[in-house]
Amino acid sequence: SAQAHTGIDILLGLAGLFNSLPDAQDWLRQAAASPGGESSGLIALLEQAAGAEKAQLLRRLADQDPAWLERLARVLFGGSLASPAERVNMASASACAGLFLLLPAWIDLGLHELFENHAPTDRIAAVWRYWLALKCLGGQRLETNHRDPALLAAVGLEAPPGEADFNEAAAAAGALCLPLQRAFLQTLLSQGRADGRYLAAETCSLPGAGQVELLRDLRLDYWLDISAPVENAESRAERLAWVAAALGHSPEMVWESEVPPPAGLAERFPDYFQKAKPGLAELAYYHLPELPGEVDRLWSLLAQAALRCFARRLMGFAWSSAEHLHANFLHGAGSVLHTPQGLRVELPQAPLHTVLRLTSLREEAIEIPWVQGMAVQLVFRDEG
Repeated sequence: SAQAHTGIDILLGLAGLFNSLPDAQDWLRQAAASPGGESSGLIALLEQAAGAEKAQLLRRLADQDPAWLERLARVLFGGSLASPAERVNMASASACAGLFLLLPAWIDLGLHELFENHAPTDRIAAVWRYWLALKCLGGQRLETNHRDPALLAAVGLEAPPGEADFNEAAAAAGALCLPLQRAFLQTLLSQGRADGRYLAAETCSLPGAGQVELLRDLRLDYWLDISAPVENAESRAERLAWVAAALGHSPEMVWESEVPPPAGLAERFPDYFQKAKPGLAELAYYHLPELPGEVDRLWSLLAQAALRCFARRLMGFAWSSAEHLHANFLHGAGSVLHTPQGLRVELPQAPLHTVLRLTSLREEAIEIPWVQGMAVQLVFRDEG
């Protein structure tokens, strides 16, 4: 047992090292094709990267139970040991299969086009989609989800982005935050999801990130802005003016949520005042502290819109919180199967999966435009 735990620790370290090694994936595939399979490939890579002593321990474990090490290798590397051709007809268990239910919302909101039109490279656009997926499933679940095979397949990656990819994507996003947000707000406006005339402003404290100011559209509660606290009324007015300019008109009213609403406002927007969830809990759901602050705030804006769009397709759940949607529709064991036609995604039997059966999502066939138009067939876990 102690040896096994030590072996797992070594392999976890190797998994982190894997993405930083030049051509490690191609090299490992070649090594895995030699006698001994994945176990041999792992040991050879570990010997090259970390020295013979650690490799020797894994070799002893492999001698005792080769199948154990091979299974563990596939778990740790999320199926990345297999080439695209080898993955055909290969099913992978997943805790993130429910993410595929959100992809129609991504497409409806034009988020893939937003990324493709602004990202300097296709690889950066894929990393941006990866961040969006992690946020949609809850930033606090990063460690659980970041290598999930369904999540990677959904965003068009074979393996989680390495440090260099992360840094390059973060730098590009930081330089383009304002153009990205402006284009996104114009999409919300053109689709009738927000009009920007009546807004709610709310100051929230995020653990480890200080205070932020959240600007919400009162009609359907799509978020328009998440900004770091401004120092004075003048700079706050400048930020609001920027949002107004992006929407093309100035708001008629900005209600400060810390004070009672003015007469008639609650009657005009009863859904918001009766059903909208406090901003603090919602922001905490999306928060990814690994991202730079400005990038984290903008991607939370995008993820919130994706879940709002998804929720509005569910009868009676349009104003549900992000955590409620995750727990009752997105969470659970599923699988993703690579087929010659595309992907077959077995959805989890979540607590309220019967609600999904009453929507078009039951028969939804999705084409993922960012993965060469890959076709995705969605099936429920208890269906053939």
